Amino acid sequence: MNPYCAQGASRSAFGEVVMLVQWKIKGSMVTTGIGVDPTAVVTLVKFVDGCEAGEYSQSKTGNGPINAACKAIEAITQVSLNVTFEIYAMTSGSNSEAKIVAKATQGNRIIPCEVRGGDIVMCAVEAYMQVLNVALEPEKVIAEVR
Repeated sequence: MNPYCAQGASRSAFGEVVMLVQWKIKGSMVTTGIGVDPTAVVTLVKFVDGCEAGEYSQSKTGNGPINAACKAIEAITQVSLNVTFEIYAMTSGSNSEAKIVAKATQGNRIIPCEVRGGDIVMCAVEAYMQVLNVALEPEKVIAEVR
């Protein structure tokens, strides 16, 4: 057993065992163009309570490169999120830095995220992954004292 992994599972405010599942991007490749279906191949590493629990890859097509990558992530994680993306150019020119703002709604919870970088598609994928990992975190429940 890896000594740096979390020992034991957490418990919720109601005593249920809660395992923290997180995902990290290991690699991704997106193909798009004229006369080509946008396709993404994504490889993710799964962590459970801080311990590496496997590596998974998936290829999906979509209506654009970001959609294809999100579909591949959903196929791997089995988690479907309704994420909206806002894309901004932070500088001018063809080598502009992009800012991606992603937001997901989960019940009454809004999960925002912002990522900046030179590759719009990869920034959107990273933002999606950040939102996904927050969505997978158990909500902190504070019991009322009466």
